[in-house]
Amino acid sequence: MKHRPAYYPDTDFSQKIYPKVLVYLQDFEKLNDTYSLTEQEFENAYQALAKSLQDLTKKEMGNYPLWEWWEGEGIEVLAFRISLPNPTIYQLNQDELRDIVDIIQNNNYPCQNEFENQFCGYFDKYFHQLLALNFPKSYEYDYFLRHCIGEKYIEFNIDDIVECIFSNKPYQYHKTTLFKKYGA
Repeated sequence: MKHRPAYYPDTDFSQKIYPKVLVYLQDFEKLNDTYSLTEQEFENAYQALAKSLQDLTKKEMGNYPLWEWWEGEGIEVLAFRISLPNPTIYQLNQDELRDIVDIIQNNNYPCQNEFENQFCGYFDKYFHQLLALNFPKSYEYDYFLRHCIGEKYIEFNIDDIVECIFSNKPYQYHKTTLFKKYGA
């Protein structure tokens, strides 16, 4: 296996706890599908699920739709996202930033095993969190969105995104220049 940069997610850990996270979510689903829970019983079961997952992952569960996963990407993807450790702060250089932006823009995380292949399209949120944590002044999700300028849609290229984020200046500082460059 190829050596991974330190800022990549620890998928070995994720793979170890994923089955348990999935079972917790499925058991909660079965409980709700099988029994007519009162509002208080539901709340108690939900809090127990959140605590079990938090104890297992050491992550805050408030950001995850533990009950309404069917409105999102499905129970397996939710279990995967929960099982991924949170990113941490690194001293990212410009080449590492380019690597991360490329992964997000082109959805090309270099999967190295069957577990990663199963979820290869779902590493984006981890890398967005990594950028937000490491570039709190200059990272903005809008860099990765399509923008309507006049009657055409544009996406910022990787070089422009990297330059703007690495500058450590806020998105609003670069927005006008970028929109002019792309035809506004």
